[in-house]
Amino acid sequence: MLPLGVNGQLSLAVQTHQKALSLKPNNEIAHHNLALAYERRQDYDTSVQHAAIASRLEPHNPHP
Repeated sequence: MLPLGVNGQLSLAVQTHQKALSLKPNNEIAHHNLALAYERRQDYDTSVQHAAIASRLEPHNPHP
């Protein structure tokens, strides 16, 4: 099974990762995945915001 954002279910991906952040606000993986989902939705400002948070939370991860 593909991750939600990969198989095109971007709205569900956003909802899922927002829920993850409501449970653990410093979840760098959720922020990273939201950055990817928003980028695919062409919401670049929101994508950059989440990528910046993910980078701050996990500075040695080159992916965000």
